[in-house]
Amino acid sequence: RFALRQHLDEEKDWEHVSKYITRRIPIKELSTIQHGHLRCIDIKPHLDVLVWDSYFKFAICRNPYDRFVSSCRFLYRRSEEFNKDPKGGMRSIIENDSEMSRVLLRPQSDFICDADGSLMVDYLGRYEELDDSYRRICSLAGIPYSQLGSVNVTGHDTRAEHLDAGLKEAVRRRYRMDFDVLGYSR
Repeated sequence: RFALRQHLDEEKDWEHVSKYITRRIPIKELSTIQHGHLRCIDIKPHLDVLVWDSYFKFAICRNPYDRFVSSCRFLYRRSEEFNKDPKGGMRSIIENDSEMSRVLLRPQSDFICDADGSLMVDYLGRYEELDDSYRRICSLAGIPYSQLGSVNVTGHDTRAEHLDAGLKEAVRRRYRMDFDVLGYSR
């Protein structure tokens, strides 16, 4: 988001993350959403089909195991209870439907797939290969590549190796569609 902003004029920069800047989405129904994570399936009906088809749409996905650990670490970073027992905390989170409905814990496929589970983006990059993915995005979008900086670093180790067998199974169940659609090994 930060790297691409330099290539957008004010009219085309539809930033929607209120944490960093003022919302600028010119579509009322979308601008009222309180978080900055919009689903393709929600955006498409508000655009003319020719406009939708002409846009280069891309997403960066992340290994569902690592994403779950990272999201938990980020969301509960100030929780003493969670930090004392992260595995226990993650077990409680993944078994709680209300917690799992939080936007950062929802499956990635919810944001980039249609109702049939088909991708709605033209290119799907990987967080694990972020620089290569961003280089490809720049190439496909016809903009110059520049090295990415770091944003939102949690300061914690978020690798999936910290999940035990039970947690891995729970992640596989909750994020089944992500494993299938995004092509990650279970």
